[in-house]
Amino acid sequence: MAHYKSPDYCFITRRDTLSILLLELGPLFDQKGVFYSIYNPINGKADYKEEEEELQADDHIRVVIFFDDAMIDTKAEEFEVPTRLKQFNCLLPFKQRALKLFDQFNSRQLQFIVTETLRSEIDFEFLKKSKVILEHFPVHMP
Repeated sequence: MAHYKSPDYCFITRRDTLSILLLELGPLFDQKGVFYSIYNPINGKADYKEEEEELQADDHIRVVIFFDDAMIDTKAEEFEVPTRLKQFNCLLPFKQRALKLFDQFNSRQLQFIVTETLRSEIDFEFLKKSKVILEHFPVHMP
């Protein structure tokens, strides 16, 4: 489980649907660079373990997703995210091989990369209709 400084995305689910959500997100977690932590919002305890918690089936659980920088860079190139060059006032599609020529991604670009990555991996609409996902949102980044 990851304990990165800033989370990138948050899902709210129920205890009884947590395993379904994790199963849906499994292929994403199998890739290097994507991690998660599970929180019980009642007591804020990280790395929820079912056998240690006394929760009801409908108690809400937070699943927080973290992307490392290498995965963000890979997905930015895949999605051809327009990124500002350091020395020139222009935007070009991001290329990892020229990483040092580009400015850091701003918060809008990061949210786009994370959201599009998740959309390519899971069916938000189906999971919301089936009440596996109660709420989902990108976490604000400065």
